Amino acid sequence: MFFLLDRQLLRYQAHQNSIQIFIQCFEDEVKILTDLSHPHIIRVFEFNTDNSSPYLVMEFAPNGSVNNIHRQGTTLPLVTVLIYAKQLASALQYIHDKGIIHRDIKPHNILISKNNKLLLGGWGIACSYRLDDYKPMVVGTPIYMSPELLNDKRLPASDQYSLAVVIYEWLCGNVPFQSKANEFVEIALQILHKTPPSLREKNPAIPHEVEEVVMKALAKDPEKRYESIQDFAEALEEAIAPQQASKFTISDRSGEQFGQYRLERLLGIGGFAEVYLGKHIKLDTLAAIKVLHTRLSVKELESFDKEAKVIASLRHPSIVRVLDYDAQGNVPFLVLDHAPKGTMRQFHAR
Repeated sequence: MFFLLDRQLLRYQAHQNSIQIFIQCFEDEVKILTDLSHPHIIRVFEFNTDNSSPYLVMEFAPNGSVNNIHRQGTTLPLVTVLIYAKQLASALQYIHDKGIIHRDIKPHNILISKNNKLLLGGWGIACSYRLDDYKPMVVGTPIYMSPELLNDKRLPASDQYSLAVVIYEWLCGNVPFQSKANEFVEIALQILHKTPPSLREKNPAIPHEVEEVVMKALAKDPEKRYESIQDFAEALEEAIAPQQASKFTISDRSGEQFGQYRLERLLGIGGFAEVYLGKHIKLDTLAAIKVLHTRLSVKELESFDKEAKVIASLRHPSIVRVLDYDAQGNVPFLVLDHAPKGTMRQFHAR
């Protein structure tokens, strides 16, 4: 009888402790978020932690997390990875400059706004790496954790490592280290002692330069990674688009309107143009919108114009159709048939 009562009491105490930990994490998240203002960090509108039902009113991300759009196990085009990496690195550099580390970078904590911009969420275990009142505790999602985080060391470089794991997953479809049973100890031992598998062995289409950048950010020793997470993003950009980098700045026009189409998300990038998924503002029909880079020579503009006219004159069931051709301000664009399954390479990578 006493044993039963003691066990019930222990269960009650454990439940109460769990509630206290949850409330503490909730309050920590509120404190951090209310002091942050960045286009790629989720915003807080209102909060209350005084009553028995604490609540937090946050920015709504209608598209959910990146996993809703990019299913786990699929690979993303290099340019999409670069756009995402730059947005996240910008947000993380911002918090690092404020003395904060996130400690839980993973796809489920990366949300997509109504304008298809990334929003960093999941701030419940973020902390300052400059304060002395830090309570030791190993926290985070094991497969995305850095070696030093497993040893409870708080460093900005830990976020760089976790972002590199996410990028690694986007490039080849898998995280570097995993366990069939998802056992913490097995994953932790791999992170601490094993070299990450080659990206190019899993996806030979990845350039050597890109693999080198990602592997450097995945170094076991934080001192051997990039000096800052912004440096990591810049190195990745140079590796993915070295020729284009001197010619134009890769940007994401998602959310803008071109003609009768609203640009939903970036699909890919070429030497002359970026290609977006566009939705007709009245009919809700989808099309591929090819938007010309703005920093092109007169000769290149003429080449784009010729391409539009040639493609528009073609009629064949196996040739992409041109539905429209116009200019938004001084930026020419093509409206093309949308191919929902992407390129042959993307289709067979799945």
